[in-house]
Amino acid sequence: MGIPAGQGEVKGSFVVEAEPMLHVGCVGFPVPKARYFAKFRFAEMADTFYQPPRPATLKRLRAEAPAGFVFAMRAWQTVTHPVGSPGWARLAKRPGGAAAARLGHLQDTPEVHSGWGETLKSAAALDARLIVVETPSSFTPSAANRKTLARFFSESPRDGRTLVWEPRGLWERREALKLARQMGVVLAEDPLGDPHAQHEPGEAEIVLLRVRSLGHARIGESALEKVLLACEGAAESFIVFETATPSRDAERFLRLVDELGASDEEGDEDEPDDDSDDDEDEDLDEDDEDADEDADEDAGDEGGAQPDEEGREGRNDEE
Repeated sequence: MGIPAGQGEVKGSFVVEAEPMLHVGCVGFPVPKARYFAKFRFAEMADTFYQPPRPATLKRLRAEAPAGFVFAMRAWQTVTHPVGSPGWARLAKRPGGAAAARLGHLQDTPEVHSGWGETLKSAAALDARLIVVETPSSFTPSAANRKTLARFFSESPRDGRTLVWEPRGLWERREALKLARQMGVVLAEDPLGDPHAQHEPGEAEIVLLRVRSLGHARIGESALEKVLLACEGAAESFIVFETATPSRDAERFLRLVDELGASDEEGDEDEPDDDSDDDEDEDLDEDDEDADEDADEDAGDEGGAQPDEEGREGRNDEE
């Protein structure tokens, strides 16, 4: 894969050798929206999973975003997660009785169909390009669930959106990737948790990579390089940072991409300058910026999930 080149001041999307692209962002807005929109051109909305916001709210968010901004969003939990899953605690009113048994797990029921219809309404209001359908760990890789997946993704309308399947639990990557291709959907992958999250050239048209950290652990440079490596072979990659400090980590990733691009352009002929004093000053400046970033990420902004007690943003699945 070639090294992406930045587009002016906006660094959230990069063109790679004319065709492939990188879209880098976070779940929701971990820093104030104005600052986020100045830095990135991609975000995934998690509020649509818990309780879809009013269409007017999503349309307003779409209008606030810069031209060319790309949204992904999560499908409503009524489609994927049975009543009693952790995310249901956020609903003011939970369904009970027979209706509750007909929700989640992509069932072929009026309740799930209605939930998918609401998901599509949210996607239309937000003009979301991608809809992430996350199946919980209770949706195991059984033969019956494979048939359910095939039926759901073949029969459910898409309205021109790209559907992303994000399996939780015991699904083996190779099998899940094969199923995703057969169903015409994108497989969400974990570039740090799965050592095989890499594609051969031309193997994947689109990939979505979800970058997570363990608790409040810092994402190291080698981990960021692994994320970039996982983009190889794809024509277009969407990278969602869902870490303890997502905005800062996403910016560090973009700096890495820029640095690698600059290194390729300069080649090996240039001798390094002895600017140790300047480097030290730059390190001090970066520390100050990180402190400001931490304060902003603590404050956050409306419109996205905030980190839970384990440091993961918008987690909506049973562990």
